[in-house]
Amino acid sequence: MEQNKWIEEELKILTSEAGSYQEKALMQELGKLIDEQEVRIERLRGEIDGVMWSPNKWKE
Repeated sequence: MEQNKWIEEELKILTSEAGSYQEKALMQELGKLIDEQEVRIERLRGEIDGVMWSPNKWKE
Protein backbone atom coordinates (compact mmCIF):
# COMPACT_ATOMS: atom_id res chain seq x y z
CA MET A 1 0.00 0.00 0.00
CA GLU A 2 1.21 3.46 -0.84
CA GLN A 3 0.31 4.86 2.58
CA ASN A 4 2.35 2.21 4.34
CA LYS A 5 5.44 3.07 2.27
CA TRP A 6 5.26 6.65 3.51
CA ILE A 7 4.71 5.55 7.10
CA GLU A 8 7.60 3.07 6.92
CA GLU A 9 9.92 5.79 5.62
CA GLU A 10 8.85 8.13 8.40
CA LEU A 11 9.38 5.41 11.00
CA LYS A 12 12.91 4.81 9.68
CA ILE A 13 13.67 8.49 10.06
CA LEU A 14 12.16 8.64 13.54
CA THR A 15 14.02 5.50 14.58
CA SER A 16 17.34 6.93 13.45
CA GLU A 17 16.62 10.18 15.28
CA ALA A 18 15.37 8.53 18.47
CA GLY A 19 17.38 9.42 21.52
CA SER A 20 16.62 6.45 23.73
CA TYR A 21 16.30 2.72 23.44
CA GLN A 22 12.60 2.93 24.38
CA GLU A 23 11.87 5.33 21.52
CA LYS A 24 13.68 3.12 19.02
CA ALA A 25 11.86 0.04 20.30
CA LEU A 26 8.52 1.84 20.02
CA MET A 27 9.19 2.83 16.41
CA GLN A 28 10.20 -0.73 15.51
CA GLU A 29 7.07 -2.17 17.10
CA LEU A 30 4.91 0.38 15.31
CA GLY A 31 6.44 -0.84 12.05
CA LYS A 32 5.53 -4.42 12.92
CA LEU A 33 2.00 -3.35 13.83
CA ILE A 34 1.57 -1.58 10.51
CA ASP A 35 2.79 -4.66 8.64
CA GLU A 36 0.34 -6.87 10.54
CA GLN A 37 -2.53 -4.50 9.80
CA GLU A 38 -1.68 -4.63 6.10
CA VAL A 39 -1.84 -8.44 6.19
CA ARG A 40 -5.22 -8.32 7.95
CA ILE A 41 -6.61 -5.86 5.42
CA GLU A 42 -5.53 -8.05 2.51
CA ARG A 43 -7.11 -11.12 4.11
CA LEU A 44 -10.38 -9.30 4.67
CA ARG A 45 -10.38 -8.06 1.09
CA GLY A 46 -9.95 -11.64 -0.06
CA GLU A 47 -12.77 -12.77 2.21
CA ILE A 48 -15.08 -10.07 0.87
CA ASP A 49 -14.20 -11.02 -2.69
CA GLY A 50 -14.88 -14.69 -1.93
CA VAL A 51 -18.27 -13.91 -0.41
CA MET A 52 -19.23 -11.75 -3.38
CA TRP A 53 -18.54 -14.62 -5.79
CA SER A 54 -20.19 -17.35 -3.73
CA PRO A 55 -23.95 -17.61 -4.34
CA ASN A 56 -24.28 -19.79 -1.22
CA LYS A 57 -23.18 -16.88 0.97
CA TRP A 58 -25.51 -14.30 -0.61
CA LYS A 59 -28.44 -15.35 1.57
CA GLU A 60 -26.57 -14.76 4.84
